[in-house]
Amino acid sequence: MMIDTNRDIQAATRAIEEMANATDLSDLKTAWESFLFRVERSWERTERFVQKLPGGAAQSWLRANAKLRRADPLLQYLKQARNAETHTIASTIESDQIISISDKFGRPFSVKDFKVFIDGNSLVLDLNSLDIGIDWVGNVEPATPKLQRILVRGKKYDPPVSHLGNRIGSAHPVFVATLGLNFYKGAYAAIEPIPT
Repeated sequence: MMIDTNRDIQAATRAIEEMANATDLSDLKTAWESFLFRVERSWERTERFVQKLPGGAAQSWLRANAKLRRADPLLQYLKQARNAETHTIASTIESDQIISISDKFGRPFSVKDFKVFIDGNSLVLDLNSLDIGIDWVGNVEPATPKLQRILVRGKKYDPPVSHLGNRIGSAHPVFVATLGLNFYKGAYAAIEPIPT
């Protein structure tokens, strides 16, 4: 029955919502890993279900969708990202760090010159300003999270730039997950008319 598949799809949907609402990289990664697990398990359950269905329509559906999963860059990336995350091969999401410096009231200031060096375990930014009496405040914030190139069993998988023959506009994890989820929902909906 497709009840377990539907439960996994609902959990994958919730994981995307959690990714979209994540306030730090750790929460985003946790939700991403949950999404990958659930969407891949939904496929495995559906695949087993369809293999047991009589008739050529079910087998045609399975062959066509299995071929798409192997050929489509986005679907292939999701599968391999799940493998990388599950088998602790590599993290599939990272974020650069952005360092911003301002006075504590957010006012503009000028920088005459600066030096950057490492002192022990600290990165030091030595700023020289013409502005006198400003208390500097430095913030380190993550940049937009990005999918990473992954290596699974000696093969490299780049973040997807296309899906079903169309270029995608973003490699943000939430966007990629949403496209993948929509594919699986549509594929599974096509099973309903197949006689069981």
